[in-house]
Amino acid sequence: MNKKNGFTFIELMIVSVIFSLLILSIYSAFRTGLSSHEKIDAAANLYQKARLSLSLIEAEIKNVFVYAKLDSKFIGSSGSMEFFSILDAYDKEGKISSNIGHIRYEILDNSLTRKESEGILALKAGLKEEGESFLSGVEELSLQFAAPSIVSARLYEWQDLWPKDGDVDQKKQLPVAVKIKLVLKQKDNSLVEFNKTIPLYAK
Repeated sequence: MNKKNGFTFIELMIVSVIFSLLILSIYSAFRTGLSSHEKIDAAANLYQKARLSLSLIEAEIKNVFVYAKLDSKFIGSSGSMEFFSILDAYDKEGKISSNIGHIRYEILDNSLTRKESEGILALKAGLKEEGESFLSGVEELSLQFAAPSIVSARLYEWQDLWPKDGDVDQKKQLPVAVKIKLVLKQKDNSLVEFNKTIPLYAK
């Protein structure tokens, strides 16, 4: 009886199925790894943008100053704030120069927006300020302002408005600190919350 060399059709089918399952498993593992990498990369990018945005706000708040003896011109609500600050700029040679500026932060169309007028323009009332959106995907901006507490057990208390309605003394002063809550939406629609408390050193 002669023996025939080679594979039968059933054997070829079994090998094909095993090979297909192996390729499918490798592809599935690759897609899972790629998806995880994309999510991690997107999250890292989001955290970096939030950190840089909060650092910019912190730098400008720490350079805040009282505009006038009877009115500090620091105005804050739960979703926006405006104030006068010292703005630093660098020329081509790396030399630093400083100027006064009026700055306003607020949320417009789910973007954190910064409006600014600089120099002599900052002193003109009612002037339309130039604005730029520098952080998108913002679901919530929540601001609170620390005032010296009238209760001896606490150093300060948080409030949603600065100055508090009808408080003439607060109108002349700056808050002790500003608390910022920033909620951003990721690509998968999940929300990430960032919090920062910034003390004010200006008097």
